[in-house]
Amino acid sequence: MRREGRPPRVLIVEDEFLIALNLQQMLEDIGVEEVDCAQDLETAADFVRRTPPDFAILDINIGPALVFPIAAELHQRGVPFVFSSGRTWGNLPEQFARHPLVPKPLEPEALNSILGSMGFGGGAASQQHAD
Repeated sequence: MRREGRPPRVLIVEDEFLIALNLQQMLEDIGVEEVDCAQDLETAADFVRRTPPDFAILDINIGPALVFPIAAELHQRGVPFVFSSGRTWGNLPEQFARHPLVPKPLEPEALNSILGSMGFGGGAASQQHAD
């Protein structure tokens, strides 16, 4: 997996269209090459199998379901990801405890920080801050 710049492909699993659209725009603004959005678990699983992402942002509650089956598949494939939620969560399941849980709405600075902490440095936004 390439880590010297921004991840070339990011998967957003988010059932709220406007939130997904906002995240997609933020990712594109900081230099992510491709962003896939899934509003349900079936579509997300299809993306993971057909075009595995380099990084993912997972809303915990996808309609009435929880995103943990997608998280398990990403974890098994070694794909870094973060959970995102607008609700207060207790502890994540133990197998996902090392994955960050970030509050919604996610701000551009927070997204940059998260990507940097996951090993994805560089990119357009980092260049702008260096000027």
